[in-house]
Amino acid sequence: MEIELRLYGGLNRYAPNGQTCSACLVAPSATVSDAVTRLGIPDTVHITILRNGRREDMSTRLEPGDILTLLPQIDGG
Repeated sequence: MEIELRLYGGLNRYAPNGQTCSACLVAPSATVSDAVTRLGIPDTVHITILRNGRREDMSTRLEPGDILTLLPQIDGG
């Protein structure tokens, strides 16, 4: 199934074909974790996940046409 993938900040280096916003094919039963793993983003990288503008976690199942946005965690104080 096809989803739209949007990567921001330092996560751009994991963008397929160097495109930070692109259509991406995933398995029909794919989760956010499956998509993140497929991109090659290590488990040690902390990210904020939005699916269709709502915050989600790695176990969320993806649906056709979803917009998956991945943002790097921001540190500061």
